[in-house]
Amino acid sequence: CSVRFESWIHHAGFIDMVAMNSGAVDNDELAQDGEDFKLIDVNLIASKVDYSTDDTPGFSTMTLRLTIQRYAFSYVVHSVLPEIVLVCLCALTPWLAVKPEHSGGGERMAFALSLLLTIFANMLFAADRRPLLKADVWLDQFQSWCIALSVLPIMETAFIMWIHRHHLSTDVVKRISSHKHVGLPRFRRDLSKNADEVAQHAWEFALAVDVAFRHCYPVLILVVFSYKLSRVDLQNFFLTESAAALAAITVVINIVLLMICFIVSVLLVVTLSRRFDLRWRRPHPAFEPDEETAVPDETSDEEGETVGEPLETPRYCGLTPAPVLMEEAETKTSGARETVDELETPR
Repeated sequence: CSVRFESWIHHAGFIDMVAMNSGAVDNDELAQDGEDFKLIDVNLIASKVDYSTDDTPGFSTMTLRLTIQRYAFSYVVHSVLPEIVLVCLCALTPWLAVKPEHSGGGERMAFALSLLLTIFANMLFAADRRPLLKADVWLDQFQSWCIALSVLPIMETAFIMWIHRHHLSTDVVKRISSHKHVGLPRFRRDLSKNADEVAQHAWEFALAVDVAFRHCYPVLILVVFSYKLSRVDLQNFFLTESAAALAAITVVINIVLLMICFIVSVLLVVTLSRRFDLRWRRPHPAFEPDEETAVPDETSDEEGETVGEPLETPRYCGLTPAPVLMEEAETKTSGARETVDELETPR
C-alpha cells in the first residue's frame, strides 16, 4: 500500500521534502508481528509535481510505500487444507452402490450433499477472517474450483439414480410412445416394440457412465489441484516464521495427490483387464429371467405314443387355468351321472 504526502499551499520553494532512507524509519517501532500481516519493506520516494508552465517551482511530494504480507499458514490450515480433504473425499462417491438393498442410492446422494455443504460451511467460517477485496485473489479461485468439483458427483449420482429408478422400463416407454405429442407414429411404434431392448441398453449405458466417471473424476481433481498449486509463489509462500509447518503441509498434500494418482492407475488397470471379460456386464435386476419349471405337456406323435414336452411357466405361477378346472369338473359330473344311471337301471 502507498501513502502520498503533498502540500497544496506552499510550493517547493518553501517546502522541499527529501527522502531519508537511512535512519528515517525505525522498524523497531512498527508492528513486526501483527495479527494479520507481516511487514516486509518500507520505501520513501520523493518527487515534484508541476501544475504551471511558468518559472514557479513545483510542489514537493513524498510517497511512503509499505510492503506487507499476510500469514499464509492460517489460510492454509483453515481454508485450503480442509477443502482439499473434502474434495478428495468426493472421489469416493462413485464407489457407493446404487441398489435397492443399499437404500436405493440415497446414502450416496446424502454423502455427496454433506460434503458440498461442509465446503460451504468452511467458506462461511473463513470469510469472517478475510478482508473484503475488490480484486480476484487465488483463494477465491481455489474455493470456486472446489465447489465445482464437489457438484459433479451430485449430478452424476442424480443421473444414475434416475436411470436406476425408472431405467426406461417397458411401462415408461409405452406411456411415452402413447402420448399424442410424439409426432412420429413410426417412432412410437418402434418404442413399443423394442421397449425391453431400449431399457437394457439404457441401464448398460448408465453402468458405463458410472465406471468412466469413477476413474476420470479423481484424475480431474489431480489436474485441477496441480494447476492451482503451481500458481502459488513458493518463494514468498515460505518466507514466514512457520516455513517448517507449511513445508509439512505441502508434503502431506503431495502425498495425498500421489496416493489418488496411484489408486486411479491401479483401478484403471483392473478395469481394462476386465474390459475383455463379458461377465462384468451384468443385466439389470428387472430384466433377469425367472426360474423356469418343466411341466409335461401330453401330446401324441405319429405312432400314437405320448410324449412329454416341457412348458415354460413362471416361478410363482401356482394357479391352475380356469378352463382346465371346468373340464375336470364336467368330467367328474358326467362320470357321477353315468354311475347313477347304471344303479337305477332295473335288471
